[in-house]
Amino acid sequence: MTLADITTQLDCLTQDLCFPSEADTPWQVVVWPESAELTDALLQHLDQPAEASVVSQSLTDLSEQVERRCRGYGAEGKAMVEDRSQRTIAAQHQQLFQYLEDQLSEVQIFRVGEVTVEVVVIGVAETGDWVGVRTQSIET
Repeated sequence: MTLADITTQLDCLTQDLCFPSEADTPWQVVVWPESAELTDALLQHLDQPAEASVVSQSLTDLSEQVERRCRGYGAEGKAMVEDRSQRTIAAQHQQLFQYLEDQLSEVQIFRVGEVTVEVVVIGVAETGDWVGVRTQSIET
């Protein structure tokens, strides 16, 4: 699959999809050129200082976090999105995360910051570029 195909599908999967937190910030697709040191590139692309807190997280933990946060939304804790055929926000996130795992290698999750946390899910495309999605989570 080409880089353009991957980013087009990511655009579709993230359309109107927000990460559940105090801010409900939408996901954005990111493409970064191949870099020897991902953490340095991550901080640079996020305009964060070199001393910023960077924590790795598993995809399972991120999925569980989304699921927990969605429990408070709507009937029986399921947040419905009107234009997505009654699919829950948690299910949309699962689909997004599965797509990233299926299409990219070396998928990693980074959390940068402490109260306003940049959440980045990123992996390597066949082109060698880093491709993924990012959002913000407000955690007070």
